[in-house]
Amino acid sequence: MKNYRSIYEKCLRCKIPDGFVIHHIDFNRENNEISNLIAIPEQLHKDYHKIITQIREQFGIDDNHIKFTTKINDVTMYEAQMLYEYCNIIFEIQKWRSEKLRIMHKIFNEDLYGNSIKSSQE
Repeated sequence: MKNYRSIYEKCLRCKIPDGFVIHHIDFNRENNEISNLIAIPEQLHKDYHKIITQIREQFGIDDNHIKFTTKINDVTMYEAQMLYEYCNIIFEIQKWRSEKLRIMHKIFNEDLYGNSIKSSQE
């Protein structure tokens, strides 16, 4: 098992589901801080990297940030479609980020309050 996968599983106290991969949010595979890791469906991960590659090639961006170098008025329909797909993928990733934060919040509360939080919610 790769180190970042075990870090993720240990911090979230759960197995990474089948069909999911760990994505490094800042693209730095050496940065295995839990804040930089997110479990997302494998196909979503592939779609994300595919659209990022297309955007980099089409627009030209620096390696640290997605900065589009074209003016918005010069965007073609093809480029607009790429941006639309990118936004949809980012929206989907944000849903998984929210789920991760929900789990982390639950773990934090369980650690802080023990099982009393479970019994009060039942």
